[in-house]
Amino acid sequence: MKKIILWYFLPFSLLKELKTSPYMNVLINISKKFESIFLVNTENLISTKIKAKKFYRIHENFININPKNYTDLNKFTAKKKIIVINSIPRNLEYFRLLLYLTFKKIPKLEISNLGNIQKGTEVFIGKFNIKYFKLFITKHIPRKIIHLLAMIGILSKVDCKFTSNKKLEINFKKSNKIRSYYKDIQHVKSTIYENTENQNIEEKYIVLIDVYPLYSQMTENKKINNNDIIEHYKKLGTLLNHLKKILKKRIAVCIHPAYPEKFYAKYLSGFTIYKYRTNEFIKKSFIVLTFNSSSIVNAIKYDKRIVSIQSEIFKGKKYSSSIYQEELKTKKITLSEKYNFNSRKLIIELDKKIKNYKNYKTNYLGFNQKRKSSDIIFKYIMEKYN
Repeated sequence: MKKIILWYFLPFSLLKELKTSPYMNVLINISKKFESIFLVNTENLISTKIKAKKFYRIHENFININPKNYTDLNKFTAKKKIIVINSIPRNLEYFRLLLYLTFKKIPKLEISNLGNIQKGTEVFIGKFNIKYFKLFITKHIPRKIIHLLAMIGILSKVDCKFTSNKKLEINFKKSNKIRSYYKDIQHVKSTIYENTENQNIEEKYIVLIDVYPLYSQMTENKKINNNDIIEHYKKLGTLLNHLKKILKKRIAVCIHPAYPEKFYAKYLSGFTIYKYRTNEFIKKSFIVLTFNSSSIVNAIKYDKRIVSIQSEIFKGKKYSSSIYQEELKTKKITLSEKYNFNSRKLIIELDKKIKNYKNYKTNYLGFNQKRKSSDIIFKYIMEKYN
């Protein structure tokens, strides 16, 4: 009987991001059950200008594979029972890789159990503008074509999607399975519950999880000019200083690893900026300020006080923060020139909102599931492929 080998495809320029990804917990736990996971570099398999000049081993259970081309990749697949365990983008850039996996009859699984709300920028910006139609042609249509090719059997479907979003499993069971990109969807606990270590919960900081105004999805849907950015960060800085004064807590601004540090040195120069440490500061937070970052799921996990910030720069038909605010019923603060909050009343109001997280934990985080997702995924792999 052949040994099962797990593959995870990604461009190695994103290795550092994977190392700090919330999915690392579930991947590490799965790797322990299979001895290792092989990370396969896609940079020579797709047409990309960004290539890692150097790369390193991000965990002792993860082994890097750097194929020079598809012929080289064949050497790694020969006479092996391989299973892919991550989502491969459904776009034309990755079409050849998807076709290769189909030809080699390599099954695909998808681990998508962070528990964030997966809605695109167009949801709050609005779909009816020139930028959206351009995006529809370049991104959405190729995705639909690949979906169609999977439906008619030219490309293989994903055997199973593991998600902590309960609604996805319910809708899948009601749907026409032939039309789905997935053969099965299973509801599991969020990856944020994989780690059972002592959490060291504190209340030292006012934590801002910032969103870079010029991130690609935003600029693809809306035009952002420099005056908008200046005005946004002026008002945001005023809010941070006001909260710092009335709550007597330090400020920690946490940003995504891909965000440019020089940008923040210019627009939030009076505050300390942190990369790769968002969850660490959420654990130590007194209050968490958010726009629409997926990192907010950790604040929900720890029952932290959450404030949804509303800013004109992130507004279309709705504010970007509405994506989570509407689900959590969190307090909204609209950025303005001045603020006059009463600290005691503010804290009481935020504390009352925490009870609203219960439904989110059930519907999006799989909180009521008894077993870890890594255990469920391992059981599925062993029963189906061993």
